Amino acid sequence: MLAWAGSSLRNTVPLSGIGYAYRFYMIRRTTMGTAGVKAILGYDIIDGMSVEDYDRWLWDVHYPDLLVNPFLDRVVLNTVVRPITTTSAGTAAAGDLAPFERVAELHFADHEAYEKYLRWFEEHPIPVERSPQGRSTFRFYVLCDSREATRASD
Repeated sequence: MLAWAGSSLRNTVPLSGIGYAYRFYMIRRTTMGTAGVKAILGYDIIDGMSVEDYDRWLWDVHYPDLLVNPFLDRVVLNTVVRPITTTSAGTAAAGDLAPFERVAELHFADHEAYEKYLRWFEEHPIPVERSPQGRSTFRFYVLCDSREATRASD
């Protein structure tokens, strides 16, 4: 679905010496059905484990163990660079958040695929010695409906 943006003050941009002008552009909004579901988790690498050793385990052992599950579409790893203290509008962002090192996204087609993913691992458990146990400290783990807005190509 395509939609016009630019119909409110929040969609204005300053023009040098002139004030504000509306910016009109097309955005592409996907529906929940096409965008899917994500399990998002924030975590730290345990103290005493090097980033290099952790990444070797993550990419050579853990991600292959996860991706053998036919209901997981992809994994996205985000390494936290720094906290952001203000929004793009200049207002205050979240208060004091406990810092953590990484955010991972597990992508699924829909809620049914996520439930099948869970059932698949009940039948094919990852051995503890290959699991995150003793390597990761989880800060949060949430299931999200996912929607996306992207700039439409001209």
